[in-house]
Amino acid sequence: MLESGIDIVARPPGKQLQGISLLSGGEQTMVAVSLLFSIYQVKPSPFCVLDELDAPLDESNINRFVRVLQRFITQSQFIIITHNKRTIGMADVLYGVTMEGTRREQDRQREIPQGERSADRHRHFRHAARED
Repeated sequence: MLESGIDIVARPPGKQLQGISLLSGGEQTMVAVSLLFSIYQVKPSPFCVLDELDAPLDESNINRFVRVLQRFITQSQFIIITHNKRTIGMADVLYGVTMEGTRREQDRQREIPQGERSADRHRHFRHAARED
C-alpha cells in the first residue's frame, strides 16, 4: 500500500488534462509549486527551503513564481537556492558561497537596503563577494 504512489494530473493553459510525467520540466515545476502553495494556504509553515526550484522555468513562469511567492512571504520565511536574477532580486538578505582558488570556500551575507532597486541587488552581492 505504501508503494502505490500518487498520480497527479494537470491541465496547463491551452493543453489537455494529462499526467505530470507527460508535461515539460517547467510545467512540472509549476504544478509542484501550485501543490506546495495550496498546502501552504491550508497549513502554513514557519519556513520553507526551495533548492533551484526556478531553474527549469522560462521568464514568464519565473514572473508567475515570484508573484505567488510574494503572497506567502508574510506568513513564512523562504530560503531559496537560486541562480536566477529575478528570484535573487526579491530577496531581503542574500547569502552566498564563492569559490576562490582551489577548495577555498567563503561564505557571504549582505542585507539589502530597503529602497534599493532589485536590479542593483544582484550587482551589490556580486561586488561584495570580491571583498576581503
